[in-house]
Amino acid sequence: MSPAREETLEEFRRGVVKALENTLKKELPNATWETRLFDDLSLDSTAVLEVLMELEEQFGIVFDPDDLELEHLSTVRALAEFVRDARDAPVDG
Repeated sequence: MSPAREETLEEFRRGVVKALENTLKKELPNATWETRLFDDLSLDSTAVLEVLMELEEQFGIVFDPDDLELEHLSTVRALAEFVRDARDAPVDG
């Protein structure tokens, strides 16, 4: 495994929180693994797209819209795991 792919889930969580902070234009010092994106942070569909685009840029990945399900956007943990899995997925080509 290359060094670029050795991120821990915690590093993905930090990336998710950073993307959320940038999108919401505010710091989220109390964001936990279980912070709910819609209920606790009041994300809307436009904000979700912004977060996903930022995560793609941060981690050098492209999300397959067919793989994205609402459950992946339920909490910080769920989104961090989705990003990690997308990062580790083989690239079709």
